[in-house]
Parts: sequence; structure tokens; C-alpha cells
Amino acid sequence: MNTWLKSIVATGLIGFLAGCSSTLPSNDAYRGFLGGYDELTEQEASDGTAVMGWVSEDLKKRGYQSVMIDPVILYPAPKPNERLSRETLTKTLESFNKKLNKEVAKVMPVTDKAGPEVMRLRFAITTISAGFRDLRWFEYTPVTLTVASTGAAAGVRDEAVEVFVEAELLDSQSSERLAAVVRRGMGKDVGGSSEPIAIENIEPVLDEWSRSVAKGLDNLVR
Repeated sequence: MNTWLKSIVATGLIGFLAGCSSTLPSNDAYRGFLGGYDELTEQEASDGTAVMGWVSEDLKKRGYQSVMIDPVILYPAPKPNERLSRETLTKTLESFNKKLNKEVAKVMPVTDKAGPEVMRLRFAITTISAGFRDLRWFEYTPVTLTVASTGAAAGVRDEAVEVFVEAELLDSQSSERLAAVVRRGMGKDVGGSSEPIAIENIEPVLDEWSRSVAKGLDNLVR
């Protein structure tokens, strides 16, 4: 891995993939938001965590000074159920959009207009799921909560909540891809297969991602 990519993995946009309790996303986790995944390769972050990501070697040379942040979306279309309600999904988007914009604004100007020296950040939450942490048995489905069959039968064991996102950084005028990542993060456990997932179970990972993205963008302009 070259020196620049190591820096990005450690503190940049790809670095936000390397939060605690994360492991390498498999190809099954790709949902199509990024359009193409051929550039993504397994990288090792500074803490040894395996992540999937790519960054242009020319990014830092471009002199970007500000960023557009598209509203975070759910992709593909959400499928609420009795455990993952539409209200929780709505609150998740509202919370993530607010946190992301707040943290990024601390380190660089956020604009709503494309232009020279302006990057564009796109984010999608692609999966929210629950399963048993000790079995590491997770079923990935588009924005819907799923439960491992053995645990559903037992209904007593705490379930780990995991969230996947796909994100990319583009040139705001040409839409040239500058960086792309697929990230898995862990939220707060829910107490068994009958307990609904709430925004409180998801917010810890949203906080982590928002801070990490801000640090990464700060690294790109300094």
C-alpha cells in the first residue's frame, strides 16, 4: 500500500471504515448504490481492521476547499416491518443527515452549489440487520431487519445490530469519482428477537461515522 493510501486509511475518508467492531464487508453486502465496485480492494487500516475502499491518487493535488453533501438515503427502497418501522428509518435518516452536516461543517465549508474546488459527498444506508454476535450469523437484505433462524426460534439472546453504508466522493462539476467506500458498523444490541430496533440502537454508529468522515475530509484539505 502506498504512503498516501495509508494516510487515507488511517485518517481519511476510507479511514472512517475502520471503526471499532467492524470487519470486512463481503461482496454480498454490495447493494448497487455505487454503481461499480471493481476499484474497491481490501485495505488494512491503521488498527489492522480490514476494509473495502479506493481513493484517487490525484485527490489531494486538486486543491478542494469545500464540499456538497447530498442527503443520506436508504438504498434500495426500504422495507419496514414490525421490528424495523418506517418511523425508525425516518429518524435514522434525519439523525445521520444532521450529524454528518454538523461534523463536516466544523472542518470545512459546506455548500449547496457545485463549482471549482468543490467535492460532492454521496451516502446511502444499504442494510440494517440483526443477528447473534457470537454466531456471527447475519443475513444481508436491503434496508430490512433480519434475524438468524436459530435465534428467532430461541428468542432470548441479545442480537447485535449492524449497519452498512456505501459512500463516494465526487468532483462536483464533472462527477469524476475521487474515492469510494463500503463500510460495516455495529450499533447497540437489541434484547432478543422480539424487541423492535429503535433509533437508539443505530445512533452510536451514526455518531462514529459522522466524526470519522469529518476528520477524513479535514485531512484532505490540510
